[in-house]
Amino acid sequence: MNILYGVQATGNGHINRSREIIKELKSRGHSILTIFSGRDSNQFWDIKEFSPYLIFRGLTFKTKNGHIKHFKTLINLRMIQFFNDIDKVYKKLDGYDLVISDFEPISLRAAERKRIFSINLSHQASFYYDDIPIKGKEFIGLWITKNFARCDLNIGVHWNQFNRRNIIIPPIVPGHLKDRMTKNKYLVYLPFENTSSLISIFSKLSPYNFYVYTHNNFNNLSNVFYRSFSREGFLNDLEECEGIISNAGFELISEALHLGKKILVKPVINQMEQESNAKCVELLHIGSAVKKLNQKSIEEFLRDGISKKIIYPQSRKIFVDWLEEGTFDVEKLIKMVWR
Repeated sequence: MNILYGVQATGNGHINRSREIIKELKSRGHSILTIFSGRDSNQFWDIKEFSPYLIFRGLTFKTKNGHIKHFKTLINLRMIQFFNDIDKVYKKLDGYDLVISDFEPISLRAAERKRIFSINLSHQASFYYDDIPIKGKEFIGLWITKNFARCDLNIGVHWNQFNRRNIIIPPIVPGHLKDRMTKNKYLVYLPFENTSSLISIFSKLSPYNFYVYTHNNFNNLSNVFYRSFSREGFLNDLEECEGIISNAGFELISEALHLGKKILVKPVINQMEQESNAKCVELLHIGSAVKKLNQKSIEEFLRDGISKKIIYPQSRKIFVDWLEEGTFDVEKLIKMVWR
């Protein structure tokens, strides 16, 4: 099949989940063109294996110190460019059989215009269905989520199906991950926080060692180590760490859960998906969630944090098996992944 694959690049979770699906599709001989949007082109790392790909500005939110800034987000939207980019992708869709998107709107709107069958395979798609834990009465956030990536079929990705009728599959994680725990080693990934303000806290928490992935370079301390972004290096530290301290993005939590790591999350405030993920982390007893990261909350996690290991099926292989059948029988897909 010729497949256009859209990837929302606001968070690395979309990229890493799509990486696994695209890798599986390519290994079976399918032709894939990837569309990225939601991030400046100079902020990508380790995406060569997605080639061929195109990068567009797309739509994203603006944050400051772990909070979404709604007004700044609105004034930075460039809707004329957005619709021009849809037109550019639309003109490339001749000869394509299918569009798959991980919450990427340009590819799905182009598919809608071209009348090509489209699938939104993403964590956000799970919010279309019943009994999914949602933080508070997030009517606006839920409305945006449901209308951001319109498509023919929404397939959610979540830690639990919550309702047997829901079209949701388990997390898609790299099949080669192995737990190689080093005691007192912690991976820190807080892309939406002011990481610099946390370094001084970490430095006081010996004998624990913190490996911090951030765009802001700093000099290594006795127990705090800077890491530049690398998918291979990140997964190596993830395998070796005792636990993670991160924002509440879905994919990293899934990978840590698959390995049985301790999990502490601080959601981006006013971001419906992350706040709902944090709620789920606590409801499912798979980790700890806090509204603010300070020395007290971090110390409590290091001392008392819980770990839970869940081995999920190879969702990427099952999904591609199902996709190749071409019937799009969702009941069959659900039976295949939630045995």
